Amino acid sequence: MSLAETLFTTGEFSELCSVKKQTLFHYDEIGILKPQYRNDKGYRFYTLKQLEIFSVIDILKELGLSLTEIKKFLDIRSLPKTINLLADKEKEIDLKIQQLKQQKLTIQNKKNYLYESYKADFSSIDIVTLPTQYYLLSDTIGDVTLKSSSHKLMSFINFVKFNHLDSGYPIGVIIAKNNIQNDKYTEFTNFYIQVEQNIEQSHFTRNKGQYIIAYHEGPDETLYKTHKKIKDYLINTGFKMIGDSFEEYVVDEISTNGPDKYVTKISIAVEKI
Repeated sequence: MSLAETLFTTGEFSELCSVKKQTLFHYDEIGILKPQYRNDKGYRFYTLKQLEIFSVIDILKELGLSLTEIKKFLDIRSLPKTINLLADKEKEIDLKIQQLKQQKLTIQNKKNYLYESYKADFSSIDIVTLPTQYYLLSDTIGDVTLKSSSHKLMSFINFVKFNHLDSGYPIGVIIAKNNIQNDKYTEFTNFYIQVEQNIEQSHFTRNKGQYIIAYHEGPDETLYKTHKKIKDYLINTGFKMIGDSFEEYVVDEISTNGPDKYVTKISIAVEKI
């Protein structure tokens, strides 16, 4: 008798398969893996050839098939059907991997933004060099307040979610430079969210350059205080604004309790006079 034809008891075969004997009993009962031989006393015996069948069952279970689906597959199995089944499952796994990578990126970006705001010095204003960044903009909505455009905000958020463009970056608003200069800090032109470079939808590119960065703690109605600090800082350091204000709601109602703890990150392109 060859090794492949050697008979193994249920206990021995269950050890080879790393499962309990009850699993083999159940597989026998539902007809997906019957023993090769059963003696007069009803004892089950298996061969090494059946180890491959068990491996296929195990793989199909890991791929998400129910035992009923596995039995149906084994009853009509053929090489082409096996190839097609594995190809379909490969595509499903690739999609799951892509989704998990996107979820991980979203969590990482959200975590980094929250940590950045946690470590922020609200009394400090800095001019830094930022890399080229990419944004998805809402339709131009005119110089309106956040409250009066809530329905457009929801439309923009729904578009982002529907197209799976949320990578953990906070929603922000753009306040036109002339509004900043005229002390209109609660009127803005667009919603935006930062996106990855390879986004297929049209996006806005903010070029690499010098930007003034400031963090504001508190509700929108008090943003003017930080903008006044920014203006004073620019005058004292010999810089001027050359772009619109990008204001990101880094910490909002989801992450903290109450508008007094909201954190808004303000960044404006500047240059030396």
